[in-house]
Amino acid sequence: SLKLNRLVAYESTLERDLFTLLEFDPNVRWYEEQPVAIPYHLGNGRKSRYTPDALVEFLSHPVNDRAFSPLLVEVKPRKELSIEVEKLRLRMRAGRRHAQANGWRFRVLTEREIRVLPLLPNARFLLGYRVGAAPDPALVVSIKHALPAGSRRSIVAIASDVASATGDAAAAVLPVLWTLVARMALAVDLMQPLAGTSEVWWSDE
Repeated sequence: SLKLNRLVAYESTLERDLFTLLEFDPNVRWYEEQPVAIPYHLGNGRKSRYTPDALVEFLSHPVNDRAFSPLLVEVKPRKELSIEVEKLRLRMRAGRRHAQANGWRFRVLTEREIRVLPLLPNARFLLGYRVGAAPDPALVVSIKHALPAGSRRSIVAIASDVASATGDAAAAVLPVLWTLVARMALAVDLMQPLAGTSEVWWSDE
């Protein structure tokens, strides 16, 4: 995780997919897996503990706007919602009460909310470009010349212009462009399938 500067643990592929989305959500400031153990009582009166899967904090929190308050999350495949219903109900109630006591929200997220197309495939694609060395500063300068501030151009058009100016092959420039997108230096519409024709712009504009 670039946002957390550490490895992120997960117990299911659905949790992994959620964390992948959080990495590329520009509104997410920070998140933590298994953030708290919440005590609660089982139906027979015995004590137990419930550990939600994630806590998400957002960059903006306008006054009285609960849409940006921290979100406590339980990740659950839809097919599991009908298994151990009473135990799940008690856990969810404990989660909601804990969230309310801290001024947070609480939600159960399933594959319907997490595995959104094409957002998740885009995020998975970009995740592979987040590792490795930072792009060559000289090449970034050439990219800035090919993509002036305030403009939007396609990935392939920028790569072609940079290749012409530097003598590099366009195929060598493309990974650098995707790395800049993955590291959020360049912005792109993640709700559209990513391709060479995708338009990008500088994210600080």
